[in-house]
Formats: sequence, C-alpha cells, structure tokens
Amino acid sequence: RWQEGAAFQSIRRAWLDRAGPTGRLLRVRLHNEEAEGLFAGLDSGGALRLLMSDGAERRVAAGDVELGLIVIPNILSVPGAQLAGPIPEEIQSYIVFTAAVAATSPNQQAARELISFLKSPAAISAIRAKGMNPG
Repeated sequence: RWQEGAAFQSIRRAWLDRAGPTGRLLRVRLHNEEAEGLFAGLDSGGALRLLMSDGAERRVAAGDVELGLIVIPNILSVPGAQLAGPIPEEIQSYIVFTAAVAATSPNQQAARELISFLKSPAAISAIRAKGMNPG
C-alpha cells in the first residue's frame, strides 16, 4: 500500500482542482456494464461520484476512465489531448537534463554556444511552452 494512504488527500485535492467543472458527462466502463452520468466529484474515500439520469448518485470505486499519467511534453504533443495538470509536488519527480563540454571535444566552441543558447530567454520560453521547467 503506497505510503499507507498518507498522500491521498493531497492527491484528491489536486485531482479535484484540475478535474474541470462538475456536470460534465462521463462514461465509466465497469466489470460487466457501463455507467454514464454527470461528474459530481470524488467522495472522501476517492470514489467517483456520478449523478445518474434518474437523479440518483452512484459512487464508482473501480472502473476504467480514460486518464493517463505521462510526462507533460508528451501530452502537449498529442492533438486533442488535454493536460489536467501536474501531479502534486510532494509525489512529483523530475527528469533533469544536464549539458557540459568535454575537455577532449573537437567542437568545444559550438558546444559552449549551444549551452549559452539553451539558457537564453528565447530558449527558456520555448522550453516552457513545451511543458518543461528550465532550471
């Protein structure tokens, strides 16, 4: 059990902050049926709350809803994909890219120029636009 549920409430809050407005139509594939209703949030235990067409509320604790966790630049590169937002900071991990000039490189000047460019305002703006955080 991942961290014995210690981070669940922060994940729930972050998920709800990014889930979009309530009232959106959702379809959930369950083991032997599909449930369709209006998104009404998550309960305190993490179950999806659906407002059904008859006015009843249905709670779904397990089912298939289309949701993916992947690095942000990959999401932004897919036409029609919608980024809900980053995962909560306390469980986030980052991929760090570094650059250096090898002492034996025959292209040291070009390498230095590339590194300088990658730190420029124009490059930083492009890097941010692709969903990355330049450091």
